[in-house]
This record gives sequence, structure tokens and C-alpha cells, in this order.
Amino acid sequence: MKFEFDWSMMEEKIIQLFFPKFYGRYLIYKELKRPINVNPIRNYEKVFNAIKKDEVDVLGIEMNRADEYVIVTKRYIDNVLYIMLYGPSYINNHPRIMAEVCTLKTEKFIKISDINMIDNEIGNGSICMEYFLKEARNTSVNHIDGYLSLGDIDHFDRLEHFYLKYGFLVKFSPNRSSGDLKLSFIDKI
Repeated sequence: MKFEFDWSMMEEKIIQLFFPKFYGRYLIYKELKRPINVNPIRNYEKVFNAIKKDEVDVLGIEMNRADEYVIVTKRYIDNVLYIMLYGPSYINNHPRIMAEVCTLKTEKFIKISDINMIDNEIGNGSICMEYFLKEARNTSVNHIDGYLSLGDIDHFDRLEHFYLKYGFLVKFSPNRSSGDLKLSFIDKI
């Protein structure tokens, strides 16, 4: 499903959904035909235009811990899956999980290539991971695997907690300079 957006038809619904405290005032101004300041709403117009331009599929809308609504999207390019967040803070640079869907002779699995959350500790990673895992289950893979590199070393404790929360097995090298991740779906079918 490609996301089509017509601002003129959606304005009232968007205000009602995203700005419920603002909605009553919007209706009064609309009835009186007075101009209203819609700058907060127009921020989402830019988001919707970016989604349309990028030709991504919309999976859902969630609120992160920074009280910002983010629109969760997916996109496949060849065999690479992107789960990305769009919001007023993320129009050009998106929090995302990028993973490759791999098929060997006897198994199909997903290898996480990159996770970039831009802002940490506000729930964007959890939002992306929940949608990523749902998409992975829908592709009938045996497992998901990934790698923690030396570049992640300053965040190993936080990353270990994050992956364990979603059921991944996290195994570090003896000197704790890298690590492997694995989440098996075979036992969970």
C-alpha cells in the first residue's frame, strides 16, 4: 500500500488525531471562518510529503517518549529491508533499522546491517524493533542475526539490555570488543 496524501481533505482529521487539545479551538475558528495558526500541524504536512516522495509503505503511527508522533514505515530495496521513522524531527534523517533478507540452501534469515536511532533513550529504537520483528515474522525467516562492532563498544551495556529485552541471544568476544546477536524463530512458531 503506497501512502497517498491530500492535505486539504486530511487537515481536520490530522488535527483531531495529533492535536486533540487544539481540535476544539480549530472547530470554533473554522465555524467562524477566522484564520487559525496551523504551524504545528504544517510540520506534519512536511512529514507526509516526505513519505510520499520516498515511496515507503506506512505501517503505523506511534508516540515516542519525547511526546512526538512518529510514522513507522517500511521499504524494500532489492533484498534489503528498511524500517524507518518519520516525524517533524525526522524528515531527512530517519531513525532506522536496515537489514538484509538472506536465503541459503536450507534456510532463510535476516541479517541486521545497521541500526541508527539518532536520538537515544526516547523509545525510537523500541518502536522500530517491534515493527521490525513483526515484519521478520511475516517473511517466514528462521532467525535474525547481527553483529556488535568495535564502534559500538561505548554502548555495549545499553545495547545488550536492548537486545535481551527482545529475546536476542547476545554473545561477546572474550575481550568484549565485539559481539554477535541471534534471535531464533524456530522454537517460537
